[in-house]
Amino acid sequence: MSNSNQKLGQYRAKRDFTKTQEPQDSGKRKPLIYVIQKHHASRLHYDFRLEHHGVLLSWAVPKGPSTDPHIKRLAVHVEDHPVSYADFEGVIPEGNYGAGLVERWDEGYWRPLKDVDEGLKNGKLEFELHGKRLTGKWALVRMAGEKDQWLLIKEKEDHARVGEFDDDLIAHPPSFQLCTLRAAAPAGDQWFREIKWDGYRAMALISHESARLITRGDQTLDLPEIKKDLQDLAEIPLILDGEIVALEPDGRSNFGLLQRRLKSKSSDLRYVVFDLLALNGHDFRKTPFKERRHELERLLKNAGPSLMISPHIPGSAKAVENAACQMKLEGIVSKRLFSPYSGRRSEDWIKSKCRQTGHALVGGYTLLANSPTALGALLLGEQIGRKIFYRGRVGTGFSDEERHRILQTLKSMETSECPFEDIKRPEARGAHWVKPELLVSFDYQELTNDQRYRQASFKELKP
Repeated sequence: MSNSNQKLGQYRAKRDFTKTQEPQDSGKRKPLIYVIQKHHASRLHYDFRLEHHGVLLSWAVPKGPSTDPHIKRLAVHVEDHPVSYADFEGVIPEGNYGAGLVERWDEGYWRPLKDVDEGLKNGKLEFELHGKRLTGKWALVRMAGEKDQWLLIKEKEDHARVGEFDDDLIAHPPSFQLCTLRAAAPAGDQWFREIKWDGYRAMALISHESARLITRGDQTLDLPEIKKDLQDLAEIPLILDGEIVALEPDGRSNFGLLQRRLKSKSSDLRYVVFDLLALNGHDFRKTPFKERRHELERLLKNAGPSLMISPHIPGSAKAVENAACQMKLEGIVSKRLFSPYSGRRSEDWIKSKCRQTGHALVGGYTLLANSPTALGALLLGEQIGRKIFYRGRVGTGFSDEERHRILQTLKSMETSECPFEDIKRPEARGAHWVKPELLVSFDYQELTNDQRYRQASFKELKP
């Protein structure tokens, strides 16, 4: 009987090969192969295997390998497997040893750095891996007083990555970082400035098995083209932060257009990526934004057409802000270059919005909820020819004194006839009509596609 067949006695004794497709016999290969198989058995674990003397030395690693030298992963020494097991992928049927899905997680070859038999005897194996995911120098060290319990450890060298993450971070997404609103962008050269996009904030969670897009409200977006381009990125698993947008021909994002395209299941959408949380097993959340951005630019350099990086806007705070507003963008976001990704609202990310000035006729008003003596909102109209068309309402920006004073003025101008040509029933709910003889000045975010002032704030009322 060959040496490899003797070593496989325990492996064969545990299996009925008439019921499982797992391989029975060994085979020899050069160079020495290495493989990790992700095994969805009663408990998920990773089977770490190294070819030696015609068999695969095998360890079960419950949490999978870590590329961080400071993290030591438990590795339980199990029976040797045949070399042909390295090619096995499939389902071990229920009722059989190790029942569950087996899939190749990494593969390549390995090189012992010291004598393997001596290492197995003395409790320390040192080796190099040359895999698709794992590379560089590693060690398996037997725990003191234990027979089968070892530790899998990454050596400190160029291939090591401090701050690793595992599948748990993909399964349980981290919190989104939020901006603090300020009237103006912060000045200084310690800030990175980019466009404030008008869309759905979404975190992309990409593993080798799937790509998910999760909104801040925990809604999953099913966008096949974007998900495909995300999975085509080579260095996964990874986590990205960005915005799902619909772009006008001039490149501006349009929230109303996004809603229509989502409703019609249009594929003409973009995922604008502006931050990197994790990449290829490395947690980037504590890495300064400047370095995260550098890695993001490299990662997305040749990305698919549905992915784009949020462009950097150079220049002083005031110049960038003015340019954004002249282009009728929503505003800008300033990010502190050396800040971490904290996953909360902070002063490290500052948003400053562009506001435009508008003027409209007052054609009606509503009362403040639970206060019949105070103004709620003014109903706005635009005169075109002899007709007045409804353009929305302004309900913020008033002082308490103005809400009471303006209401008294409007009551003296009331009429039973609606002055608007096109106001819809929901928009007219609770309205009191007035003669269109007053002009209101206000600032607003934008004019929507259905010609309504968005986020209007009161400034002044005059004849």
